Amino acid sequence: RGLQAGPQMTGRPEPLVYITCVPLTGNSGGSIVCRQHVERLAAVQGQRLIVCTIGSVEDEAANQNLVAALGAEHRHITLIGGIGAPRSYQFRPSYRWHLLFERHAFSHAFTEERIARVVDEFQASMVAVDYLHTTFFAKFLFDRPLHRVIITLNPEARFFAEMRRLRRVPAGGCSDSKIAERRLEHYEDWVYRNSSAVVALTAGDLPQTVPSSVERVVISPVLPESPTSWSGEGNKTVLFVGNWGHHPNYSAIQWLAEKFAPELLKKDPQARLKIVGAAAADVPAHWRVPNIDFLGTSTAEEVKRLFTTADLFIAPIENDYGSKIKVLECLSYGTPLVATPQALTGAAFAASAIPAFGLDEPERAAKLVAELLPDFERLKQLSSVLKAGAKAQDISVGQTWQALIDRLRAKPLPPPARWPLSRRVEAWIWD
Repeated sequence: RGLQAGPQMTGRPEPLVYITCVPLTGNSGGSIVCRQHVERLAAVQGQRLIVCTIGSVEDEAANQNLVAALGAEHRHITLIGGIGAPRSYQFRPSYRWHLLFERHAFSHAFTEERIARVVDEFQASMVAVDYLHTTFFAKFLFDRPLHRVIITLNPEARFFAEMRRLRRVPAGGCSDSKIAERRLEHYEDWVYRNSSAVVALTAGDLPQTVPSSVERVVISPVLPESPTSWSGEGNKTVLFVGNWGHHPNYSAIQWLAEKFAPELLKKDPQARLKIVGAAAADVPAHWRVPNIDFLGTSTAEEVKRLFTTADLFIAPIENDYGSKIKVLECLSYGTPLVATPQALTGAAFAASAIPAFGLDEPERAAKLVAELLPDFERLKQLSSVLKAGAKAQDISVGQTWQALIDRLRAKPLPPPARWPLSRRVEAWIWD
């Protein structure tokens, strides 16, 4: 029956199981975006949302409260203990050249069975998996006739390849070998090819080689409008927020310190750059220039205060994939900003209103900032335009999710996925 047609609309809400291993209540960009996905899916009409989270005991209560506030149902799969890898397993590709969460999923193999019970409990014919690496905990989904919606936070294989090139792969989380890079490339492609839809944050993140039967949809998230809006203090403060342990932020802070700040000092000696996410004691000595205040790790309240009181935010981001949370936060507060085009890939709806510069033109960027800082009327106009654009996008996001779910419900359920021949032939990629 399932292979002939999707569930018929009977007037009862149709269940959709949303699955993620990303903590929903964290402060990272991934957590913020995943929360937005849950909120949007909870608002889809004619649907019963079941949120299945994978994580620690500490995550469970916080996730439960968040999901309950949205009117959705919650099931938490707790990762406790785990089994060790038998000696025979240590020679398998998924152990020797393991990808992020791959060994973790093996040592908590019971997780897959418990997720399967959730899908069976609600007789769900549609699942949404947030973050590609979550699929390692739920590979059974590809053995069933289900509509599989994969939400990608980045083009993961491309991002991993860049981290390898820059020697910035986090130690211990995954293998940093070329073979691991190739395995991720093949795995990502296979997952997307065997999905009903792939949802990306930007157009550049969409897979290019999937069959026409796979829907490719861009849904750029926006954060709710903050009850505390930007007001600025007129003290010529320029703000950047980003933990320098994350490579894109490291590169941005390096550019600000080495290229931008010296030029800004020439253009306007009274302007100051405040950087949250790096402490003065930790950064290289030559980054500590006179017009930069390195504020280290700040509290959420302090960051909020800075977003609403700084005169201008600057986003000198180099990579063009994923949605930049710092830009979305500016839109939420109405904080005026200047940015590179790459920083605006997840905010294309507002890109035309935001003054842009290139990383190869620090002098021009400094001139742009120096001209904007004393022009408070222009900053207020920019703030108003950004907030209006965010409101319009907020409506569009909800409509896009609704339309996608409705289209998939009307389609026949796809058959179980076929594991590729390369699973047998190229043993270094597939187990």
